[in-house]
Amino acid sequence: MLMAAREAGGARRCRIHRLAVPGLILALGLASCAAPPARRVDVPEFGEIKVSFAVGQDVQVINVRALDRLPITSAVLELPTGERVPAYSIDRQTDPSFSNQITLGAPTSDVVNVGGAVPFLAGPGLPQVTTRLIGQIASVGLIRIPDLAAYREQWPKSRILVHMGLAPDDREEALAAPQPG
Repeated sequence: MLMAAREAGGARRCRIHRLAVPGLILALGLASCAAPPARRVDVPEFGEIKVSFAVGQDVQVINVRALDRLPITSAVLELPTGERVPAYSIDRQTDPSFSNQITLGAPTSDVVNVGGAVPFLAGPGLPQVTTRLIGQIASVGLIRIPDLAAYREQWPKSRILVHMGLAPDDREEALAAPQPG
């Protein structure tokens, strides 16, 4: 009798492990694909480009964010020495969505996600509202600084060159490089 109870308990644990492990792998996989949340001050208004070092991310990576009808096609850090460092990654999302929901584990005053696949909770007393920004493109370019110590000395004289769109409807903007944290 005792042996039958042990076998039944073992079968139950085995069944739970078979269900829990794939669920855990799926949850971790989705979390790794999620775009990191941005502070409200780092999210651009329509037609605006912002450059910053993202809080909680790699300290050697400059984030170039734009919300416009044209996507970022290139972003380059231009140092006073003449060295040019291109973005190693540029992502675009057409018709991004904006939500009033807050990201789990983040302060409510600092988080805005444009199109990120992060688990959300509605704020206290707030209905869940999602707005799709039709005709707009959210772009994020990432530039890795090759020498952070040298950049700390040169950043006031450095600039970020951002090219938006394709000819004939393109434009280029030069922005001040962000202050390192």
